[in-house]
Formats: sequence, structure tokens, C-alpha cells
Amino acid sequence: MTRPWYGDGTSETAPLRELAARADLLAEEGTLSAVLAAVDELEERVGAISASPLTNTLQDRLKSIRDAMPSALAADRLKVDALVTGVGNVVSSVNSTAVPLGAGGVFLGIFEDVTGYADVAVVCRTDQPSAALGLVVEWSTNGTDIDNTDAYSVAANAGRTFTFGATYKFARVKYTNGATPQGFFRLQTQFKRGSIKSSSHRLGDTLHDDNDAELVIAAIEGKDEAGFFRQVRVLESGGILVESASLTTPPDTTAVRRVAFSGVSTQSDDIYTITSGKTLVIQRFSAAIESSTAGSIVELYEDPNGDLSVLNAIEILIESGGSAQVSINDQFIGNGTRRIVMRRRRFDGGSRTIFARWEGYER
Repeated sequence: MTRPWYGDGTSETAPLRELAARADLLAEEGTLSAVLAAVDELEERVGAISASPLTNTLQDRLKSIRDAMPSALAADRLKVDALVTGVGNVVSSVNSTAVPLGAGGVFLGIFEDVTGYADVAVVCRTDQPSAALGLVVEWSTNGTDIDNTDAYSVAANAGRTFTFGATYKFARVKYTNGATPQGFFRLQTQFKRGSIKSSSHRLGDTLHDDNDAELVIAAIEGKDEAGFFRQVRVLESGGILVESASLTTPPDTTAVRRVAFSGVSTQSDDIYTITSGKTLVIQRFSAAIESSTAGSIVELYEDPNGDLSVLNAIEILIESGGSAQVSINDQFIGNGTRRIVMRRRRFDGGSRTIFARWEGYER
């Protein structure tokens, strides 16, 4: 196809040559002959117009053509966008809506080819909560079958932003409203030519399970005393495994170490009577607790009267699952009555395994 506005290679005609070449390529695919005809209509407008205004004219005309194309030509509409110099991001008209939904109402977009884009971004706001996991981005390799989904719940009156890498060829958006009709609904889907960061949050914001997030799986390594890098280990409950240095017992003292490890359904006490005339120094207190919803507590008390009538708190550790350890430097003089009570107890019913230990020495 010969185009008189190819020109002589000057800066005014170079953008037109690029547009024409891309239009010719699409025409050969048999999808956009009507677009080529519309571009041809602009040839007469070249005249003395410089490259920048001419490019803007083409952009406006091609965008008008794109917007007038029926939804059945969604893939072609994206190709029209590709013809326009400087066009980067695209708002998907068939996967965006501002029409409120009734109770349990559903908006279902149309699969669009997103292979020319890096990210798909979906933003929405409405005055009523969605159904559970009501916002769904559906992915497909062929534009018909759903191969994967990303689903989120949307709260009322909370603007939400979700971003996804365009890893499948086709994408569409589905939204299901909750039990209350919407007063307003704004859902917009954008295709981004360049990657963007996931949604931002202030440090003081409350995070929820449906916040947009990136999954990060990492192997953390650190250098040991000998200079070798070693992997950091974790507990089965998910906490980081911490190995503390051994305690040092001063010369001419006696090490004291009390351990309690068993299932606890209500409360269990371990009691140590301080040797009369000796000074007990407590150095460290540790606990490891089996996971539970309500949690468990491990307490360390001084029992000065030796009958549990008065308990002076030394340290308290509360955990819903995991381990904790604190350093202590408290001293108590034995008189034949004074005791140390290590108490393990549950916040609710049901037995859970609880480990507790305190360490120190008498002098």
C-alpha cells in the first residue's frame, strides 16, 4: 500500500511512517481494515502541520474509532491502541463499569488479550460490601476456559487497588455484590505497559487479609563466628529458631535450673524453695507454647510466705504459639520459706503443650 504522507524522512513525517507501517501489518492480519480506511482519511490533513500536532490528531481519531468498536472486537480495540504513538496504559471499557448492582448482582467483563502489557490493575469503590471473595480476576490461555483466578472481598466505602502481572494471554474481571443493593459502584480495569508497584499503605494503616500483597519466599543466611554463612532455621510453628549462649555460673556458686514440660489444660505450678542462707540469682526465663486461638501464659513469681498467699511477679510471658526468652538479674535471699513459683496456665479449655524454664545460681 502506497501512502503519500511517508514523505522524505523529515521529523514531521517520521511518526506517520511508523503509524502506517504498524497499520499495514495489522491489515495483513485481516482485523483492522476499517481502521486503515480511517487513517487514510487523515492524509489530507497533513499539509504544513508539524509532527506533534499531527500525532495528536491521529491519537484523537484512532481513540474515537476504538471507543466505537463493539465489545465483540475487544482484541481489535487493543490493537487500535497499539497504533497510537505515545499511548502507554489503556483503560478497559469492557472490564470497567459504573453501573450499581442489585442484591447479589453480578458484573462480568469480557476476556481481553493482555500479552502486550506488563501489569493488570483493578481499582474499585462502592458503598456496600461485596459478596465473600466477590472481586475476581479470571485468567485464560485461550479466551474461553478459566485457567486461574485471583479473588478478594471488598469492604464498603473503602477504595481498593489490586495489581497483577499479565502472565496469561487473556484476562477479565468479575464482581459479585453482597446482599444490599449498591448506591454507587465504580470499577475500573487498566492495562499497564510497564510494571508498577503493588498498592501502597501508610505505616499506621490496619492490614487485612484482602490487602493486595506480594508473596516473598526467602532463605535467610548469616555469618557464624568462624566466618561461614549458614541458613537461619525456623520452628514448625513458624517462629525463628533462636539458640542463646550458655549461661555462665560464677565460681563457688551452685547452678539452679528448673524445667516444666507437659500438657496443661488449666494450671500447673513448679515450685522451688530457695536454700536457707543462700542468695538466688535468676538469670534467664524461657517458654515455648503450642499454638492456640486464645493463647497461654507462663508466669514467674516470688512466694515470700511459702504458701501462695502472696505472689510477687518477676516475669510473665504470653504466647498464642511460639517461643520467647528474657534475661533477668533478680536476687532473692533464702530463709527456709521463700520460694520461686513457675506457673503455666491456659486462657481457655483444652490441653496444650507448654514448656517453661528458669535458670540461675545460688551463692
